[in-house]
Amino acid sequence: MADVRVVLSRRPVLDGVSVSVQCGEFAVLVGPNGSGKTTFLRLVNATLLPSSGEVRVFGVRTTGLGEGQRAALRRDVATVPQLVQPPPDAAPIRVNDVVLMGRSGRRGLLRRHSPEDRATAAAWMERLGILDLRDRLYSELSGGEQRKVHLARALAQEPRMLLLDEPTSHLDPLWQQEAVGVVEGVWRRGGLTVVLVTHDISRLPSAVGRVVQLARGRVASDGPLEGGFGAPGLRAEGDGNA
Repeated sequence: MADVRVVLSRRPVLDGVSVSVQCGEFAVLVGPNGSGKTTFLRLVNATLLPSSGEVRVFGVRTTGLGEGQRAALRRDVATVPQLVQPPPDAAPIRVNDVVLMGRSGRRGLLRRHSPEDRATAAAWMERLGILDLRDRLYSELSGGEQRKVHLARALAQEPRMLLLDEPTSHLDPLWQQEAVGVVEGVWRRGGLTVVLVTHDISRLPSAVGRVVQLARGRVASDGPLEGGFGAPGLRAEGDGNA
């Protein structure tokens, strides 16, 4: 993204942000609450358009796309959002169906799930230790269990880019390590770009090669992790995947 500005409710949330994430990169986005991290992810998955500036995902400019074109782009971008409880009047939905939504995102909402889709969903549920929850109602799960369900759904989508918004919140330390390990394993097989949002820089995955720090809607620092967080010479550049 290049020189991006986002104004919501007359308040600038991002202001002049230029960040390039390359294909196959494992990048982390950090910053305090209100710094614009979630807004950044919404721009990348094309659920939000910039007020000004340019966002490109896989080389495609998101502004000007029709809804069908944005939906097609999102098939390659899976998002694990922050947890939001469904409204009380929402239709009950089982864990298995939530995870299968990832396959719908890949194949299209109107296509019936194939045996391959169901096997893929089951494999990710087993990998994340929630296969025994497949027939439970999603609304009855704990926050940590819901977190694992969302991660299974995103991985079942088989995306080219994975966006993770505080993915280990509500998880105990052992499961934090396990969940991040699953993501790292998928990334190390190649072909996946990962952008991880977190506020806890003490638990960054070993695969991370770069940290982007946001503060008050601007890029405060941007550079390789091995250079030291907040080290001098970090840069913010403007073309690439996002």
